[in-house]
Amino acid sequence: MMQIEKTPLQQERLEIYTLGRFLVKRDNKVISECWRTSKPWLLFKYFLTHRGKNILPESALENLWPQQQYTDPRRAFRSLVFRLRNLLSPNCSSFFDSYISFSHGCYHWNTELDYWFDAEEFEHLCQKAH
Repeated sequence: MMQIEKTPLQQERLEIYTLGRFLVKRDNKVISECWRTSKPWLLFKYFLTHRGKNILPESALENLWPQQQYTDPRRAFRSLVFRLRNLLSPNCSSFFDSYISFSHGCYHWNTELDYWFDAEEFEHLCQKAH
């Protein structure tokens, strides 16, 4: 039997579970439990909640951590996004192949990449049932 070689993006598929226990898997391996700090978790959830929308760095920081003051909020956010990208796709060689994209001064969840999200699946099945 001939095996078809996967592209890097197919190998990077994320499975995101939010209904019940929050869990993120890549290639059937849980990656959400290996994250050491809570900031990437919160930012990841923020991107999922606001998928399809452009996110300004200052707005996201204010919404997520309103009590914290930043001397350079864009730089702080860019650093946090960099960490999140590495957690989601450690072997990603291209900025454009990232789950978190940047354009026109805003960040957004890249819906063009291969991922499965249980909440989206649930919404789709509910619409299909009507």
